[in-house]
Amino acid sequence: MTPRAALLVSLFVAFAELDAQSGEGLLVGVAADELGRPVAGEPVTLQGAPPDLTLHTVSRATGEFSLALPYGEYRVSALGAEFTVMVSPLRPVCMRIAPSGGAQIPCPGDVRPWSAQPDGAALAPLLLAREPTTVAEPLDFSWPAFTAFPLLSQRAFSWTTVRYTLDGADSTDPYQPGRDDAVPDAAAIQEAGLRSGLDLGASPAYGSEIAAFVQAPGAVWRGAASTEDTGAALAADNLPAVHGPVQQTAKYQRFSSDSLQLGGPLGRRVEVFGSILGQWSSQTAPLAAPGSDLQRSVWSGAALVRVAATARDRLQFDFDGSRVQQPDWCMPAGIEAWAGRPMAPSATIPSIEGFAGCAEHDGFRSFQAAWSRAAAEGLWQARGGASWADLNTASAAPAGAQSIIDMATGATNGVAPLTNLGARARQFLDASYARPYLRTGSARHAVALGAGWDRAAIRNRFAEPGGMNLITANGAPAFAILFNTPQDSSERIANFRARARDAIAVAPWLTADVGAVADLARGGAVAWNAVSPRAGIALTPPGFRRVTVRAGWARLYAPLAGRYLDFGNAASLGGAEYQWHGRERARGISARPIGAAHHAIRRPACKHRPRPAPAALR
Repeated sequence: MTPRAALLVSLFVAFAELDAQSGEGLLVGVAADELGRPVAGEPVTLQGAPPDLTLHTVSRATGEFSLALPYGEYRVSALGAEFTVMVSPLRPVCMRIAPSGGAQIPCPGDVRPWSAQPDGAALAPLLLAREPTTVAEPLDFSWPAFTAFPLLSQRAFSWTTVRYTLDGADSTDPYQPGRDDAVPDAAAIQEAGLRSGLDLGASPAYGSEIAAFVQAPGAVWRGAASTEDTGAALAADNLPAVHGPVQQTAKYQRFSSDSLQLGGPLGRRVEVFGSILGQWSSQTAPLAAPGSDLQRSVWSGAALVRVAATARDRLQFDFDGSRVQQPDWCMPAGIEAWAGRPMAPSATIPSIEGFAGCAEHDGFRSFQAAWSRAAAEGLWQARGGASWADLNTASAAPAGAQSIIDMATGATNGVAPLTNLGARARQFLDASYARPYLRTGSARHAVALGAGWDRAAIRNRFAEPGGMNLITANGAPAFAILFNTPQDSSERIANFRARARDAIAVAPWLTADVGAVADLARGGAVAWNAVSPRAGIALTPPGFRRVTVRAGWARLYAPLAGRYLDFGNAASLGGAEYQWHGRERARGISARPIGAAHHAIRRPACKHRPRPAPAALR
C-alpha cells in the first residue's frame, strides 16, 4: 500500500457518514504535488451554489483536508487547479488535488447508494431490486399495481421498525410504523438509500431507515422532461384457459407516467428546484371478473429553495406533496386494528390486497425550513417543519348495502366492510453538529451530535357501511362481525431523541466506532424509553488496501406505534364476533359470541345480542 493510499484509506474510514438524517455531506481528500508528496498548509476553497456561499479550509501537515457541509454541487480551488464536485447526502466523497488538476476518486470500501432517477417511478420496487435483504408486502415490482404504501423490512427486522425520511423529515405513519405516508416523485430524487440500525451512521434507534433527498439545484439552469407508457397494444394473452380462481390475465390496460423538473440560480444568493409527476394506470385483477380493473392516479411534487444568507450560512426551504386516488380495490388506513387479531377469520384478499367497493383518496404535504453554518471546524444545522396526511377510504356501494366475504375463495360482493377517514399530523425540531476532524494524541476523531423532538397527532374515523360484516365459507354463513362504529378516535405521541457518535482512527489500518441513540416517547399514559448503544471496528490489513473487515454490535428497539394506544382508548375500533349457529330463524340470526374483536380492553364495545338478518340473506 502506497503512503498516499494508506493516508486516504485511514481518512475515509475515520470519516464515514456522520448524520445523513440532516442531509449533510462529507468531503475528504488530500493535496499533493506532482511527485505525490503531501502539501501542508495549502488553502482549499469551495464555492457553492448559490455562488455567494464560500467555504475555506487548509490542508494539514499530512496534506489531508476534510469538510462537513450541506449536500450539493461545489467548485473546488487549490494548488492552482479548479474542478466541480457533487457532495452526496448519504456517503463520503473522496478527492485528490494536484497542480495538474483535481479529480474525484472512489472512496475505499465505498458502496454507492442507488439513485431512483434512471430506473422508475417509485422507491419501493427499486429497493426490492437493489437491496437483497428487502422483503415487501405485497410483493410488487411494478408499482403502482396494488398499493402505494407497501410494508418493507430489511435484514430480518420487523417492518414495524422501518423509518422513512424525505429530505431528512420523517414521513413514517405514526399510527402504523413501516408505512410511508408520502409518495415521493422518484424522478426528482437525487439520491436514495438504506441505512440499517446496525450501521453506526444511522440516526434512528431502531430497525432501518429509507432516506431520500430531492435534487440540489446547480450553478446553471437545468431541466428534464420524461414520459413512460405501456406497450399494451403489443402484448399477447398467454393464459390458455380460465382455471380455478384465475379469471383473466394480469396486465396493464393503460399506464402513463410523465414528469418535469427544472432548477437553477436566481441571482447570486438564491437557487431553486421544482418537479411534478403525474401517473395514470389501469390493470386487470386476475381473481376478479373481467371489467373489474385496478385503476389509480398519482400526483406528486417537490420544491426546494436555497438562500446564501452569508458566506458560511445557508437557509433551505423544502416543500413536498402527493395525491393518490383510486376508485376501487382499496384497503383502509388503520386496518391493522382489525386484521391483526390473532383469533379471527380473515377478511382480506391476499391476491388483490384490497377490498372491492372501497375507494381511496390520500394526500400528503410537508414543509420544512433549515439553517446550516459550515466552517473548517464543523457543520451546525437546525431544522423544523410540519407534515399533514389525509388517508381517506370510502365505500363506493349504496348506503346500507351488506358486506359479504367468503373465506374459501376470497370473493366479495363488492361492498366494503370498513371505511376510514384518517388524518396524521406531525411537527418536528432537530439540531445537529458534525466535526469531521478532532485530534487527541495520536488518535483522530469524527464526532457527530444531535437531538430532536417531534409530536404526531393521529385520528381515525371508522365506519361500517353495511352495519355488519358477514363471513361465509363456500357460500354458507360462518361468522358475523358487528363493529362499534361509527367511532372517532385520536391519539398523540411525542418523541425526544438524542444521538452521539465518535469514529476514532486508532491507526491507518484500524478504526473504532462508538455511538448511542436515546429515544424517549410519550403517548398518553404510555412511556416508551429506549437507549440503543452501538459499537464497531473496521480493519484494513496492511498490504490489502482493497479489503476491509467490519464488525459491529447494536441493541435496537421498536418505535412507539399509535395503534398500541388503542388498547387504552375506549373510542377505538372494537366490536363483537359471532359464529353462525343452526338454521336461520324468522326473527333474526341465531348466533353466539365467540370473543370480542374490540381493541379497548376496559369494557366491551358491543353487547352480544343478535341482530336482524340483512335483507340479502332472508
